[in-house]
Amino acid sequence: MKNIKINRITYENFKGIKSFDLDLEKKDANVSARNAIGKTTLFDGFYWLLFGKDSAENSKFDVKPFDENGNEILGKEPIVEAELVIDHKTVTLRRELKEVWSTIKGRLEKERKSDKTKYYIDGVPVKTQKEYQEFITSIVDENIFKLLTNPFAFNGLHWADRRDILMSLVDDVSVDDVIKSNDELEGLKEILEGRSPEDQKAIVKSKMKEIKKDIDGLTVRFDEAERAIPDTASLDQTVLNAQLKSKTAEYEKLQTEAVEIKNGGAIAKFQQQIDGIKHKINEGKLQFSQSNQLAVSSFADDLEWTKSKLRAAKDNAEDYKYNIQRLEKHISNIKNEKTKLLDQYHKENAVTFDEHRTTCAMCGQNLPEDQISSMKNSFNKDKSEKVAKILEDGKTKATEIQIAEKQLSDMKEELVSIEKEREKYQVLANNLETEIEKVRAGNQKYEESNEYQEYVQQGLDLQEKITTEQESKRTLLEDIAENQIELTKAIDEIKQSLSLIDLAKRQTDRLTELKNLHKKMVDTYNSLQGQEFMLDEFTRSRVQLLEEQINQQFKYAKFKLFQLQKNGGIDEVCEATFNGIAYTNNLNNAARINVGLDIINTLSNHYQVSAPIFVDNAESVNELIETQAQMISLIVSEDIEFKVEV
Repeated sequence: MKNIKINRITYENFKGIKSFDLDLEKKDANVSARNAIGKTTLFDGFYWLLFGKDSAENSKFDVKPFDENGNEILGKEPIVEAELVIDHKTVTLRRELKEVWSTIKGRLEKERKSDKTKYYIDGVPVKTQKEYQEFITSIVDENIFKLLTNPFAFNGLHWADRRDILMSLVDDVSVDDVIKSNDELEGLKEILEGRSPEDQKAIVKSKMKEIKKDIDGLTVRFDEAERAIPDTASLDQTVLNAQLKSKTAEYEKLQTEAVEIKNGGAIAKFQQQIDGIKHKINEGKLQFSQSNQLAVSSFADDLEWTKSKLRAAKDNAEDYKYNIQRLEKHISNIKNEKTKLLDQYHKENAVTFDEHRTTCAMCGQNLPEDQISSMKNSFNKDKSEKVAKILEDGKTKATEIQIAEKQLSDMKEELVSIEKEREKYQVLANNLETEIEKVRAGNQKYEESNEYQEYVQQGLDLQEKITTEQESKRTLLEDIAENQIELTKAIDEIKQSLSLIDLAKRQTDRLTELKNLHKKMVDTYNSLQGQEFMLDEFTRSRVQLLEEQINQQFKYAKFKLFQLQKNGGIDEVCEATFNGIAYTNNLNNAARINVGLDIINTLSNHYQVSAPIFVDNAESVNELIETQAQMISLIVSEDIEFKVEV
């Protein structure tokens, strides 16, 4: 076991202590004084020396002394030095908090910077806090040290952390051991299916929660399903199906009659005669057009050739205009990019090295010269490369602008030539169209011929006969349509009644399905409840076994690791007790201290480390229990200065 004892601690300007030497000679001691003299500060100083915190685990607290007005006293630099004996080997540790002042150019007064902490091991300065802390950790872990030096530390932890530490004191009991200890756990292994009881319990709880939620939701769905069943007591499905078949047959019969009326009779004959007259008119137009076409064919061929040339010239001109616009936009974009590159060049060229980078951001000291030189060389190289790259890109953009502007000039010249050619073909086409109109104006139109007039009159006579015949059929079709409307209405009503019968059946089946599902869910929930009870019983049995093993490790303290709920479940807890009284409820301060010392004794054996124990408010205890560690009792008395009894 590693044995750590304090031989001597020296305090200087630490909080409210101006100067004090606590000589213990590796022995127990009583340190007494009035309140507010600084008894707890002695423990704070020892903890600050090791870990940079006070005894309450605060890393940010007022280390330096203050005057009566609450102002920090400048020039008073806190120092704590301790001579420890670790397994018969003496180690001297020292921590100092130094004020840092610097002279600002152009000012008479110095400016205060952040204080700097200095560390010493056996009188040798330690360069970094990390190196110092690594040395302290090699002696004892900070968390373990806290538990071994303060009787209140363990019970000040979160209950889950206390429980984890207690569990580490004993070997865990196996699932088989727990099952063997309780006959009610028979069959638990089949439930676990290879999982841990904790995992299985989480699965069971999750399933129960989901099933309970689903069961609660089914009640609403029962009501909805029942309300959705329509009243069909007065409806007979067989009768309705027969009525639907009869009405549908009547409707289809009327539909067939209407088609026969529309397609049959003299109207079709008259329409065939009209179609024959239209055919004769089209043939007459064709013959008349062919005779006129010969007169204009020579001009038409020339006109078509001229228009094709004109279209080609127009299309070519549009292509050139489009390409000119696109090239002009391209030149504008390149010029904008060249302008941006010029602005970027001036901006990069104006960038200078940031001299603030030569100072360490952590400690405020200047960096080594070789590092500063390397940083400046790297900065100058990066700047030079960036500027050179911008210049090279600028030259490339200038060349692109020159080439594009030459292309633009050539295209504009070519467009002028194309426009002249287009104007030439436009004039020629206009002249040819004028000639063709002159020829056509001298020809008679077919619609003005006697043949065309006779055909038109024949068509009008036939159309009048069709109109007379249609008036007669319209009356018959209107009667059929009225009967079909009445039949459609009756068919829709029958279908609606049948649909209500179908809906009632579907909703009734759905309600039966929901009830079956509800029964299945309830059965599953009850089965899961049985598993939950068995898993809770397992936890109770396991905790009882663990409690027995853990409590055997302590002489005075006993621990309660679970608490029964009213519903039969259990809550995991971790509560220290003494003579049946809970630590956090009614246990007096003296008992709390002795319980804490008992816990320290057990943890010391477990971690194989013995460290100095500071017992604050020790005056409340008539007799402290024995410990194998060095113990410093801090006692309230009427003494106006520290009184040390070794």
